[in-house]
Amino acid sequence: GNIYNNKLKKISLEEIYNLYIKYGERTYNYIDGVFSLVIKDNRINKLFVFQDPFGCNQSVYFHKNGKILFISSQLKKIILQDRNEKWEFNTKAIKIFLKKGYIPNKETLVKGINKVPSKKYLEVNIKTGKANLKRYRYKNIELKDKVTKELYNKVFEKVCTSSVNNDIAITLSSGYDTN
Repeated sequence: GNIYNNKLKKISLEEIYNLYIKYGERTYNYIDGVFSLVIKDNRINKLFVFQDPFGCNQSVYFHKNGKILFISSQLKKIILQDRNEKWEFNTKAIKIFLKKGYIPNKETLVKGINKVPSKKYLEVNIKTGKANLKRYRYKNIELKDKVTKELYNKVFEKVCTSSVNNDIAITLSSGYDTN
């Protein structure tokens, strides 16, 4: 993904690492952009799966079977890896999907497989395998909203202006929002 600091400057993995060393799991207060990020901290035996607050990047799925925790950006990969599971459709999630065009919570179309929903991140205890979804608790939500809006507006403007200068047509809607 593309990860920025609160000054809209793109940052490297080394800078993210330094932020994590300084702020721990609260690192999300100091990064923005469109991303999925996994941090494994052996000092405290935890794994964190962060994504941008809107969940705009590719979904992050997880499934626990006994002591094994599967995490993937593809639902299909989890299904193929855990062949011992008897997979079933999640009719509750299917109804939500047909009504809204998306599933806003942690559920997926397959029972037993969840996703990290927007505004949440996954915390995994490496020793026990226990996985918890935790809500982002921003230190300064007004700054976060301002940075996010500026960042998305800047990207949107760049896409629009780049397409005007060339003879390229772009789609501003993929159709999902009009369902």
